[in-house]
Amino acid sequence: MSSNLITSEEQRPNEMIARVVDVTPVGSSPSNPVLTVWKIDTRRGVSEDVTAVVATGDCSVTDNLITTARVGNLTDGALYHKVLRFLLGGNTLEYYWEIRCTDRRP
Repeated sequence: MSSNLITSEEQRPNEMIARVVDVTPVGSSPSNPVLTVWKIDTRRGVSEDVTAVVATGDCSVTDNLITTARVGNLTDGALYHKVLRFLLGGNTLEYYWEIRCTDRRP
């Protein structure tokens, strides 16, 4: 895989969102999924693990589908990386989402 970025998206502060990932294109029978959420401070060039504050529940696996924990209670204007790590065929893989929290209405 050349890039493990799944998508770049926006999320409102009050939304709680879980994502479903189909790993079929890269293998089958994923196990041990773990979600980590990083709040990115681009001005200072640092990141902070905020998983305990913004993630609710656990990841789960059904066949080749991984459902992440729900993520919410984000800070308006902040940038986050949501990283999903899992085992697949003896390898550890990571996928991530870039999330910009915005309370802007369309």
